[in-house]
Amino acid sequence: ILSVAPGRIIFVLQKATRDLYDKIVDKVIQHKILKLVIESNVNEGIKDVLETKLKDRGVRWCEIVLIYNTVNKEQRIADMANTVKTTVVFPEKGKYSTKHPLGLFMYQLTQYTTEGNNKHDDAADSICGFVNKFVVNGTRKNKIKTRKKIFGGL
Repeated sequence: ILSVAPGRIIFVLQKATRDLYDKIVDKVIQHKILKLVIESNVNEGIKDVLETKLKDRGVRWCEIVLIYNTVNKEQRIADMANTVKTTVVFPEKGKYSTKHPLGLFMYQLTQYTTEGNNKHDDAADSICGFVNKFVVNGTRKNKIKTRKKIFGGL
């Protein structure tokens, strides 16, 4: 599961279960997440459950999008690895302990290899999915718009 908020990326590297739904909703609220992208093979009903839980908590600002991957994980990672390395700004090596979620994410990401088995490939897959969805295939461009001052400079 990967989610995006203004200035933040939050990765949940666990399989979504009913115990995790409330934590996801809490993160959406805490970080004002505007778009939550969920890989469909996690749980087909997760979108409906989360939309209901968000609505019950008064959240109307978060769009939930399901993505369906038809390419195997190793190929998706290989296809996006260079783009990730050239477009994502990562924290300094060693800045976060592996006991911190971002430190654990970075450790798992940097341990990914194209040779042999990868016990933890979700970090690489999720960052590649993020870059593919929001950098490479992003359709909405950020634009600055000027607006009239409603209260005339009060």
